[in-house]
Amino acid sequence: MNEIADREGLIWDGHYGSPYDVNELIPKELRDDRLSSDRGHFGALFDHTKRFKPRGSGAKKPVLAISSPYAFDEDDLRPLAAEFAERFGLEYRFNDPRDRVYVAEGTIPITFWRADLHDFVG
Repeated sequence: MNEIADREGLIWDGHYGSPYDVNELIPKELRDDRLSSDRGHFGALFDHTKRFKPRGSGAKKPVLAISSPYAFDEDDLRPLAAEFAERFGLEYRFNDPRDRVYVAEGTIPITFWRADLHDFVG
């Protein structure tokens, strides 16, 4: 996790809260308050989620999140990740091993970020 934070010039926000708590990453005008509690349509995308924010930014919101859902069929999750990113104005990267923050058999990393707030290094 520290490697990713260092590479991106970010810090982990230190929260292990709800894996669905990505509302703060989404632009305010696109937020859907049901997202943080609705495990329905996009629920399969979020598990073991870690959020990252700019260094030295005590009150700033996250600009990048990496989720590590269990994915027994990647073909089902890939279009769902694309739909989520498009709907909520985010960029995404799917199953890149450099983004792995949770190592458990059957999980894959999905990275979402705010391109308007963060220049993703990758």
